[in-house]
Amino acid sequence: GEIAILRDLASPITVAVVTNIGPTHLEFFKTIKAIEKEKREIFNTKYKIKRVGPFPGNDPDKENKEAARAVGRALGINVNKFQYERPKMRLEKLFKEGINIINDTYNANPHSVAAALAYLQQFPGQKIFVFGDMGELGGDGIVLHQQVGEQAKNMGINKFYACGQLTEHSVNSFGDNAQHFADQTSL
Repeated sequence: GEIAILRDLASPITVAVVTNIGPTHLEFFKTIKAIEKEKREIFNTKYKIKRVGPFPGNDPDKENKEAARAVGRALGINVNKFQYERPKMRLEKLFKEGINIINDTYNANPHSVAAALAYLQQFPGQKIFVFGDMGELGGDGIVLHQQVGEQAKNMGINKFYACGQLTEHSVNSFGDNAQHFADQTSL
């Protein structure tokens, strides 16, 4: 893990936020329990750290805004005029040729994909999900990709397009109206 090294480089830390603990980086940590242990390292320090959160709900924007506001308050910053800007490629809304596009392509993982699907589900009209391989999932990669296909189908996604080796499992679990492409160009 790297959190202890980064924590020590950044010390003294006064505020720390752990946004979630889920099936990311399993290639390196093997289990979610090991990921949790690694993330807890941020709090293993001689300095007093203010903990903020959790921020329950199914709205990543709201959760991130609340986390940022809590950090601001913990640091004594006036958050009344707070401006939150969503990071690029995280539930980024684009509008092109009459089509709403939600770009959530930054380092996708099972949690971020579930959030993107829930976000997509809120919009009216036909829903098309374009999916690429999620990396660093280790031996759970196939099952986690299958689950994305099942989840998309259960959430009423109309069409599912994918490219990447692991996404073949997503396409198979989605079933009808899913198509796998060999590469991004053919997609």
